[in-house]
Amino acid sequence: MTEFNPYAPPAAGPDEQPPTEPAGTDRLADRLAHQELGLGGLFSVGWGIFCGNLRTILLCSVVIYLPANLALAYFPFDTDGEGLGALTAYWRVAYLLNLVLGVVASMAVMVVVDRHVHGVRIGFAEAMRRSLRRWIHAIGTGLMSGLWIGLMFLCLIVPGILYSVYYTFVITAVVLAELGGKRALEHSKALVEGRWWRVFGYSVVIGLTGFGVITIMSLPSLALEPRFGNLPPVDALLNTLSDSLGSYLTVMEAIWFLNLHLLRRAEQEREQAQEQAQEQAQAPEQEQERERERERYQDWPRTPTG
Repeated sequence: MTEFNPYAPPAAGPDEQPPTEPAGTDRLADRLAHQELGLGGLFSVGWGIFCGNLRTILLCSVVIYLPANLALAYFPFDTDGEGLGALTAYWRVAYLLNLVLGVVASMAVMVVVDRHVHGVRIGFAEAMRRSLRRWIHAIGTGLMSGLWIGLMFLCLIVPGILYSVYYTFVITAVVLAELGGKRALEHSKALVEGRWWRVFGYSVVIGLTGFGVITIMSLPSLALEPRFGNLPPVDALLNTLSDSLGSYLTVMEAIWFLNLHLLRRAEQEREQAQEQAQEQAQAPEQEQERERERERYQDWPRTPTG
């Protein structure tokens, strides 16, 4: 049984269309394997993939987020009667829904990005199939990373911050590298090592971008509430639209992971090629040494027997 290689190219699925580029055309995967993108590159490449796969990405988002946001919109809590306690309960439910359901949409979008990078268009059904196949692994690994980061924060603030950045790509590693548990945590940490501050800075910018999208999408609801009161269907639709637009950030995360992932794979391939070249260069010398050993053995005096 061969050991699984997380750096191996993904296998094709039944719902995939063959590459459309002419033969010999460099795909995006080749570029990502040889050039580390800056923040501007992540935004521009991510936007191109987001627009090029808009229908599939929106389907992945709406199918998951609309039911979840409708459930949240009609969640029975009374902020007037319970105050902060009700709001806390609301966010707990929202967190659980995102952990259990939102991760399915996110991973499906990541699959779409991964196949696009390798020159293949993928349909909604295949993206969801691959996402659901890794669903349990994602939930378990997400809980593991959350518990570990929480433990680090309980010990000291600094270790908690360190590991929250190290585990930036945990869920992405689960679905795209097909790792789980400790292996996914270690893989994410390996990709971040040596570029911790860069990952931290990029994450802050991307997070602020997402916060800006959520804030802008909440303005219509805030404007309508004084006149019409709370409108759960409107809130659900606006939140779903916000989540769908937020999928652009998921696209960026997938591109970012693939960039570092493919760079690491290319580095390993170069190291293997160098080792093979050294072995081939040493082979004649080793053969000559064996020949000299044989000649010395033949020159040894023989002791008569019998």
